[in-house]
Amino acid sequence: MRRSSASSSAKAVDPNGAELGERVASVVRANVEAMAPPKFTTLTVSIGAETHSPKAYSSFTVGPFSATVAIEPGEDIEHAYLRARARLTALVETEFLLRTKEFEDHRKRARGHGEEA
Repeated sequence: MRRSSASSSAKAVDPNGAELGERVASVVRANVEAMAPPKFTTLTVSIGAETHSPKAYSSFTVGPFSATVAIEPGEDIEHAYLRARARLTALVETEFLLRTKEFEDHRKRARGHGEEA
């Protein structure tokens, strides 16, 4: 018995009308994507506490601090790190200046030189 060429080239179709080969490929792609490691969307950078001693036997601490930034689409993690680090650096510098002023004010008050009219 000889089969017609029309029946040998027919493709199986699923109930939704897609060819089974395409459907299987789609399912395989979805499973591979599901097993892939997650893509990071945020990055958190931390800076530990720093202790400063402007005067012997006296000190103050700045930090610790953390900053979380969103990783923009197409951005590499190094650039996101630099953005977070820049934010932290500005914060640490500001906090250091504030703490230094507070430290000096406290020393003046402790010595009785804080009363200014």
